[in-house]
Amino acid sequence: MIQGFATLRCLLVDDDPGTLLILKRQLVALGIFQLDVCNNSCAALKKLQPDSEYDIVFSDLNMPGVDGIELIRHIYQLKLSCALVLVSGEDPRIINSISHLAREQGLQFLGAIEKPFEQEDVEKLLYKFNVNFELELEKDRPNVSISEIRQAILNKEIEAYFQPQICVKTGRLIGTEALAHWRHPSKGLITADHFIPLAERHGLIQLIGHYILDFCCIQLKQWQANGIDITLSINISPLHLNRLDLPDVLCSMAKFHGIQPQKLIIELTEASMLEDLSTSIDILSRLRLRGFQLSIDDYGTGHSSLDKLQQIPFNELKIDRSFIKYASDNEASRRILEATVDLAKKLHLKCVAEGVEFESDWEMVSSLQCDIAQGFFISRPMPAADFLPWVKNQQASHIALGA
Repeated sequence: MIQGFATLRCLLVDDDPGTLLILKRQLVALGIFQLDVCNNSCAALKKLQPDSEYDIVFSDLNMPGVDGIELIRHIYQLKLSCALVLVSGEDPRIINSISHLAREQGLQFLGAIEKPFEQEDVEKLLYKFNVNFELELEKDRPNVSISEIRQAILNKEIEAYFQPQICVKTGRLIGTEALAHWRHPSKGLITADHFIPLAERHGLIQLIGHYILDFCCIQLKQWQANGIDITLSINISPLHLNRLDLPDVLCSMAKFHGIQPQKLIIELTEASMLEDLSTSIDILSRLRLRGFQLSIDDYGTGHSSLDKLQQIPFNELKIDRSFIKYASDNEASRRILEATVDLAKKLHLKCVAEGVEFESDWEMVSSLQCDIAQGFFISRPMPAADFLPWVKNQQASHIALGA
């Protein structure tokens, strides 16, 4: 019996009595005794009601009547807080797609066990269970209003945080990405994805973007004065790609601060170029002519990726963190990652791996000869006041990842 598992309440759903018996025995051996068993999905639907209190649902996929995907949809629609484990011998590509579906719907997906499975396979997934998942999910979704954003702009509560980018080959600092953060007086630190879309809808994004870029140029100049010669990546909103004067605005700001345009990397997502591609190509090509670098962000998650790579003069390709996250234990994700790195090299683009969170991620991107890495394994995003001390500490302690 393993301490901590005894309080878990689980629902087991499978049309194979043998699988149910094995799974039940293994869970009991692990100290879990609060178990409900359903040999068909229709019975499971009756168990999964708004007032049900299951911690984990173990479910087969291919069942007569209501299949496992429909069962997941039912859990999502009822907004149940139970975690999910898939029990299946289906094609790993199918299981991978369904795992993404569950995560997209905000469900706590622990993983999949393939039939036949061992007790240690079940145990590993149980250790992933987070009893505070729903609370943390809500905490990560702060409710903010447009009036609060306006006040934040006036009070200069929105600022850039900086996440270091490391050369994978040498382990040395090569650049940093600026990420907008909002220091809310009562709701704490709020990341960009929770307020930027609202600012875009209400016409405030130009003001925020101008302020953040000015803030970044000031910091970059200060770092250069301290002997830190790095590039700075900054994201731009899709709405900026409607402004034909954008190259002139950015060039004027860089000149005002004494920054070489080559030191600024403008990041944009694939989706941001969908509305008016011709205008986007016009603006982005002129940015390159002025010396700015261009990066395609979240590569692999948008539309017509290959078209964008041949139509727009990018310098850099950033692989979306989802491919890094799942590549270590998902064959399809790893193959996509390998192909993307290879494509970047053949197109003479710098290749940046986002979301490098563990040493295994670092080893993987290193083995694939990716150029640049960023993520929690290297450092979390930090305020400007902490960046220079972080760099000096790395230099003083002679720390160089991969060196």
